[in-house]
Parts: sequence; C-alpha cells; structure tokens
Amino acid sequence: MAHGQKSLFGQVKPCVCGFHTQQPASQGSTGQQTAASAGVPVQDSGVPKRTAMNLSMFTKPRFGGTHVAAAKPNLSVARKPTQAPDPQPDTQAPVPVHTPMSVCATVSPVSRASQLLPPPSTPQLPRLWAEGLPPEDHKWVGKVLLRTGAKGKTELQDNLKLWYTPPPPSHLYHQAPSPDNFFAHHLFVWMPYKLWKVKVVCLNPSCGGNQLTGGGLHKRARRVLDVDRTYNMVTETLICRKCNASHASWSQAVLQQLDLAHRSEFRVILTQRYA
Repeated sequence: MAHGQKSLFGQVKPCVCGFHTQQPASQGSTGQQTAASAGVPVQDSGVPKRTAMNLSMFTKPRFGGTHVAAAKPNLSVARKPTQAPDPQPDTQAPVPVHTPMSVCATVSPVSRASQLLPPPSTPQLPRLWAEGLPPEDHKWVGKVLLRTGAKGKTELQDNLKLWYTPPPPSHLYHQAPSPDNFFAHHLFVWMPYKLWKVKVVCLNPSCGGNQLTGGGLHKRARRVLDVDRTYNMVTETLICRKCNASHASWSQAVLQQLDLAHRSEFRVILTQRYA
C-alpha cells in the first residue's frame, strides 16, 4: 500500500507494510489546526514568508554595479572617428608607369624598320623543278630546302637531310583547308657530295683523276614510283674543273665510285622518263 493512501471517506489508512512508521502529530501543528478550525487567529511562529517576485527585483538598484553601465551602450555620446596613423614615407624608388606614348618613344629606329619590312616569302623553285614536282609539293619543298641568298639567288639550306617529310594536316580548321597538305609527297634528296663530302673523280683519262666539285642544283626533279607510294627526288651537279664535264649525282659515273654503305642508300632504278 502506498504511503499516505486515503480511503473513500477521506481517512488516512494505517500502513501495515512495516517499513513506514507513523510519526505522532506535533502539538504545534495540531493546535494550529484546531485553532484554525475554531476561528481563532493564529500568531506567526517566526518563519519568514517568501515574498512574491516582481519586475522591480531585477532592475539596476538590486543588481547594480559598474559592469551594468559598461554593458549598456551610451547612445547619447557621439562616436569619434578613429584616425589611422600616417604611413611612413616609402624609401624605394617609384615604379615607372609606361604610357602608350612613352612606349612608342622608346622604340628604336632599327626596330621600326624591322617592323615595316615584309615577312620573307618562300623561295621560288627552279623552273624545271616546278614542272617535275606536283603542284601540292611546291610550297613546302621550297620552304624546307631552299633559301634566298645575299645576292638574291636561290641557295640550299644548311644541314641537309636525306629524307624530308611533308607537314601533316592540322587536326582543326576554322576555314576551308587547302588540299595540298592532304596529298603532299615525301622528298628524297640525293646529294652525296653535299651530304657526306665523298670524293668523286672525273673518269676522263685526260683529266688524270681530277676530283669533281659541287656545281649547284640539278635542273630537273624526278618522281619515283615505289611499291606502296610515290615520292619526289632531287639531286646535285658535279663539275670537273679541267674538262668542264658535268655529272648528275644519280648517274652511273658517280654511283659506281661510292662505297657500299652510301651506294645502298640509293635504291632507285632510273628509266628514260620515270624512276
């Protein structure tokens, strides 16, 4: 049974569990109940009564101090703007600012003259080269193989190679491309005297084995039909200074004097019109 349980008539039931001992009622409380029931005023026993809480209990007079005044902003006082300290004068030299007029003024006459010069154009091929080479190979062959000399004549480039590959077509075009890069052919440059400085002599008995020297480009270019492709071939001219005889480097008079390593590089069988 719960402690302090009452019956249906409002009487407290005695506890029979043995754990709760019923304390006897004090005389003071019994007297007060009896006096209250009899209507007699009861005197205060000296215990302070708790006063009701109101808003004035939480104002500044009760919880005052300097920290309360510091927490509240003083809106009546105008705020003074803080002044930043003056920066120290920079001892470094000022950076010059170039205007368009100053940039134009600093351009030397030499640079102006170089800007006015037109870009160098592609050297023109020899006349018979242009007839022997396909039109799609004229531009790139003249650019990689030839140059314009000091006297305005067409010369060979330095550091020649045996084979030249045409420039590949671009992967992206912003306008209609030229078909030349798609149909260009490889170039075989057979110039053993220019490439390897081989010694070739004149076969005329009256010359006494005089060495042949370079005489410039051969006037013709030839097309070679290979097993799986077609390529172009150009060569040089060798001249004997005694008999003034000229020989193309692909002639048998020159090929039979080459050593086996250099002769094996020439794998062309020449015919009357084609190779």
